[in-house]
Amino acid sequence: MAKTKIKIPGFGESDEETPIVILGPNGSGKTQLAQKIAQSNQVSAISAQRRTWVDNSLPVQEEQELRNNVRSHIDRWRQHSWQPTEEINFILSTLIQDHTNLLTKKNEEAIDAGKPLEPVKDTKLILLQGLWNRLFPKRKLEIGGFFPKVKRLDASTEAPPYQLRQMSDGERTVLYMAARVMTAEHPVILVDEPELHMHSRLAVQFWDEAEKLRPDCRFVYVTHDLSFTLSRRRATF
Repeated sequence: MAKTKIKIPGFGESDEETPIVILGPNGSGKTQLAQKIAQSNQVSAISAQRRTWVDNSLPVQEEQELRNNVRSHIDRWRQHSWQPTEEINFILSTLIQDHTNLLTKKNEEAIDAGKPLEPVKDTKLILLQGLWNRLFPKRKLEIGGFFPKVKRLDASTEAPPYQLRQMSDGERTVLYMAARVMTAEHPVILVDEPELHMHSRLAVQFWDEAEKLRPDCRFVYVTHDLSFTLSRRRATF
């Protein structure tokens, strides 16, 4: 995890590499403090009020329009934390476009050089799918196009893929959180209620993986869950 200075209003500054966890009961003002942290630092904030279901088809838009839509939904939290953010479709579409653009570029370079195309293994979409596979090894995430689905690998008979909106709450939450983490643009990733809709063990596994995927970022968690708090190694509480 990157060493990043974070100013926490009312508590001072933290200049470390380890996570910060803000722990308190419901109604204690955690989200308000999180908003103040976002105002005082370069933060990619993930709201507790988040729409995680995905439409059957993803939006096809110009790259800049997609990014503007993502930012407008995310920034809503800074002023209106009670309103759900609805950026998931735009983020997935951005990941797919970035992935496709890189593959196209690499293919053109291979043709021009007269050499075989080397496998591409490190797009954000591929890294997201790798995280998914580690958490759900029996569910294949088919998300290379604009009509994503999930295929069951543990069915006794050939089962048709199901749409992302048919995922369980935990599956949708993992997909949403992974997409948000992979596309975070700032050195601090602040997550309000990181354990929401996840089994306690899945939440620990997911955020362990997320921290490894973004070693360039420092994580701030806002939670009322003591067990999750204690799972963050070397964290500042």
